Amino acid sequence: MSQEWKPTQAQEAHLENLFIRLNMPQEGRVFVNETIRLSPCRPVDNHRGNVMFKFMSGKNHRPMELESRSGEYPQAILLENDPDVVMWLCQAPQQTLDFKRPDGTRYARTPYTLDFLVVRKDKIVAIETRDESVLTALYAKNPEQFHYDGKSDRWSYRAAEDHFAAMGIEFQLIANRQIDSTLVNNTRFLEDFLSDKAEAIDDLALQRLRNALASEKRISYFRAIDDYKLTADQVLYAIANQLVYVDLTTDRVDRADALSIYENKQVREVFRVKELQELGPIEPIPGSMHLRTGTRFVLQGREHYVVLCGERDIEVRDSDGNARTFSIDFLKMAFDRKEIEVDGIMPAAGARALADCSELELTDALRRLNAMDKNDTSFYSERSLSRYRLKTENIPTRFGKLMALVDQVRNRGHRRPRFTEADEELISKAIEEKYNQPEGCSLTKAFSDYNDLCQAYESNHPEKPKPTRVSFTTFCLRARVQGDVVARKGKRIGYQQKPIISTVSDPYPVHGVRPHEICYIDHTTMNLALTSGQEEIDLGKAYLSVAQDGYTTQARALILTYDPPSTTTVLLILRDYVRRYKRLPTMLSLDNAKEFRGSGLRAFCEMFGIDLRFRAPGQPRGGAPVESLIGAIEKEVVSGMKGNTILLKNARLVTKSVNGFNRAEHTLISAYKIIEQYLFVDRNERPHPTLNKTPNELELEGFANCGERLHTYVRYDDNLMLATSPFATRVLHLVCPRRGVWVDNMWYRHPQLRGLPKDTKVRVRIEPFASRVVYVEVKGRWHAAVGRNSRVMDGRTVRETEMARRKNAKEAANNSRKTRIYGGTKDGNPRSLRPEDYDHRLRAQQAEVKELLNQLGLLGAIKVDPDLLDGEEAFDIMRAPELSPAREANKTEPAVTQPPPEPTATPMAAAPVVQPMAAANQENMSEAPTRTLVTTGFF
Repeated sequence: MSQEWKPTQAQEAHLENLFIRLNMPQEGRVFVNETIRLSPCRPVDNHRGNVMFKFMSGKNHRPMELESRSGEYPQAILLENDPDVVMWLCQAPQQTLDFKRPDGTRYARTPYTLDFLVVRKDKIVAIETRDESVLTALYAKNPEQFHYDGKSDRWSYRAAEDHFAAMGIEFQLIANRQIDSTLVNNTRFLEDFLSDKAEAIDDLALQRLRNALASEKRISYFRAIDDYKLTADQVLYAIANQLVYVDLTTDRVDRADALSIYENKQVREVFRVKELQELGPIEPIPGSMHLRTGTRFVLQGREHYVVLCGERDIEVRDSDGNARTFSIDFLKMAFDRKEIEVDGIMPAAGARALADCSELELTDALRRLNAMDKNDTSFYSERSLSRYRLKTENIPTRFGKLMALVDQVRNRGHRRPRFTEADEELISKAIEEKYNQPEGCSLTKAFSDYNDLCQAYESNHPEKPKPTRVSFTTFCLRARVQGDVVARKGKRIGYQQKPIISTVSDPYPVHGVRPHEICYIDHTTMNLALTSGQEEIDLGKAYLSVAQDGYTTQARALILTYDPPSTTTVLLILRDYVRRYKRLPTMLSLDNAKEFRGSGLRAFCEMFGIDLRFRAPGQPRGGAPVESLIGAIEKEVVSGMKGNTILLKNARLVTKSVNGFNRAEHTLISAYKIIEQYLFVDRNERPHPTLNKTPNELELEGFANCGERLHTYVRYDDNLMLATSPFATRVLHLVCPRRGVWVDNMWYRHPQLRGLPKDTKVRVRIEPFASRVVYVEVKGRWHAAVGRNSRVMDGRTVRETEMARRKNAKEAANNSRKTRIYGGTKDGNPRSLRPEDYDHRLRAQQAEVKELLNQLGLLGAIKVDPDLLDGEEAFDIMRAPELSPAREANKTEPAVTQPPPEPTATPMAAAPVVQPMAAANQENMSEAPTRTLVTTGFF
């Protein structure tokens, strides 16, 4: 159950007024208030193969949890941008629906959880979204409850309608097909230009555009940009704010090559009539429900022509020229109910179509037709030719004669079943109970069990005829047809071997339609053994984390670290994303790993309005772009680096001479630079085999068509650094006025923590690379608090300190003669930790990571007040405690990594100041200076 949420005062006042105006029953008022208090009443999941979202709602001021990519998510976008919607909630408290007969008697009950409860200006509506194929199956199973009205194109769920009607709430069952996908895509595409930060089109440019429309009535999108000296941002701003007319329900704004701008709505309707006249007719193919290209049918009183046919759905064009998509199951259901009118009649039994014939059959038929025309008896006898003439004498067209002469060789043979129903049941029983089992028995063993079943059947049923036993070959053929890979080898192998069923159109492009819209993030263990360089310590393998743009296929961020993937790693990726491009994506596409579920990432995405999309567990095809990128890094880069451990995937066959760990020579920094060169330079200049252009060219083309959207720039400064610092294990910590805050076995103090009221709690963020420091929020301001007596932890990362504490705890548990092996105070004073408690190899790993991140300018957020150090010298995150002052003085400065060239469409100088923190923090955050890309120290 989620934390209780409270609506705004305006929403509460509207709701109370609506209760009175609608005279809503008490039961309905209780349900609405319970939904507001408890929503979402259950956690959403994606274990059924669906996609899960965390939608950042500005209307509700919190993230909303959704669990459908083609149903709930697009419906949420429409509700969020509908001016008639005052408030909308998802996952309402569970209700119990009664299934009743026509006479009113109840015959069944079922639990039910509503998708959306929507408070509109004039009514309250309950909305359920379902895939139409699911609704079709429910209709076939229970037609008394689920009904489809073809005239109004409306689905109904009688039990839910009656239940919510008693509460005074209207219920709507919406099929995914009925959601206006064009409006959804246009809304998402134009939402940046509806922001208060969007730069408005200047009056002169708008007047030029309106004058052009007044004279020509319609101009293309590219003409508006090229001929009238406008930018894409100006044109899109005018469209989004309705300064010019584009029908957002029919015209896709993201398809710039087909987009036109009109003077007003009336002009658009006139041109629509003209476009329909220019559309060439699609020749119908006679036949009843032959779903092929050109088939004409009438549904809901409107003509439709089949354009494309897929395995699950078909794309049609209606009488207005609009493209729509129907599922095949739905059309079959409508045809059975006689709600579809089709041209022509059902073809005679055995009639053949051109698409049904093989090349050999057509060749033979053409030879017969030519021989018949020329009376050529060299290959066919006179009797055969006369038989062909008799067969085609009433067919007027040559094509019809050709199809009539196609032979029926493929239909030869005995077609009646050779085994009785009892025989078939024994075969199916043997396959299901013996073969389709996790033990994975062989076909030979399953056939032996089948014979035992037959023998047992004969013994138990002597009065019945003996079953006809099939041969081993026939049993194998049946087993290959009825075999279930999921039952034998599990759902993961079943997913790999399952065929990929494509659709004719994707109403919601999964990879986005513009640069910086959808970003994929994933991690992997890099198959490369690394060393520390001068000290020659084997540091093992590093973890590679990458972010990739779904539209341009460009890499957006790169992190290489020895720490296992965590929320810290994900936030570092986003920090590197802003450092390179001064932008953030609109949506993150992620898997279900725990590092993507942390409170730090959720707070960051809520702060910047980034939606989260979680693919179904165990289905890596949902992250195909980034999975492919990781594979390309290993194949094209890592495989050519000395010390790679790719051979160790089959470790038993690897000898000492070819073991990558014995040949390691790369450090973390050198490996990073090699991969960075490949991702951000070499790969971006190489033409993509599918797009036929380089990713850089595609990005520039995307900016030119979709607008640069300069107002969405994010400033890389201390605000961003603080926003990408993870929260502590608990976000809120109780303040002790004398000691400070207790975070991870240590007291951290700051003057602002003194004098706070009793039981005050503050939000706490940690600095992963300086265990001496945490960031605390006091009265809307963030401050860097320093640990008490933490001098011994100078230069240590949080991971180093945590591993040392775990080591001590383990030794204390194993030593029964001592109560505490390190003899510290009860509050876990850090003075108890000694240099020997820290792992030498881990220290080297962390030093490499800090060196790399420091060169990239990815460390630190807030400076420490010198008064908190009690006379100590200012400490530096890059200094390790084991280094002597002389060695530290002689230490060479690290080489500065040159950042990749800035994209021409994203100049840093044009980036406005963006304050990412909450409104209460704006005053403090606005004083933070701009951060340079390369720093030599932490504070």
